[in-house]
Amino acid sequence: MPGRVTINPDEVDISFSLDSLRLELPIWGSAMDGVVDVAFAIEMGRLGGLAVLNLDGVQTKYDDPAPVLKRIAEASRAEVNGLLQEVYREPVKPRLISERIKAIKAAGVPCAVSTIPARAGERAIAPSVTEQIEEQRTADAPVPDLPPDVLAAAPPIEEPATVPPQPAQREWPVLNRAWLRMAPRCGSSPAIRGW
Repeated sequence: MPGRVTINPDEVDISFSLDSLRLELPIWGSAMDGVVDVAFAIEMGRLGGLAVLNLDGVQTKYDDPAPVLKRIAEASRAEVNGLLQEVYREPVKPRLISERIKAIKAAGVPCAVSTIPARAGERAIAPSVTEQIEEQRTADAPVPDLPPDVLAAAPPIEEPATVPPQPAQREWPVLNRAWLRMAPRCGSSPAIRGW
């Protein structure tokens, strides 16, 4: 590189480490519906970065979010607010959370997700457990054979999930504690796991 000091790019390390997470490319993809989907998260991971999937957005509300995102992108200024309200009224499907996380992990790249603080405790349960609980709720099937500690951590089946304790009071990975200090400024607390 031209300059007073010659730097050989092969001798420069731009990687980033935080606890056991190491990124060869110190770039994080923001948890925005229009940016991060499973394919983007996988490709970003293959390039050495990390993309954060929004667990409260269209990726986990719709089996195929592409048409929904296209409708939003093509909406006029006059209709976009009403359309966004309609789109985000759809409930999050725990099955889709599980599918999205499994797809990213299956590619062998780090997986990071973000959720609203009110849902962090509920979504901290392993996705397969959440999926089994949701199936039991919808099918009125008997309670699945799960270890007692997992069932105790799961939200009640007959009642809606209660608000979990503040994330700072729970045991969170080091990466989460760093994000939680920023949460009041960012408006969300990512639940990052799986690296």
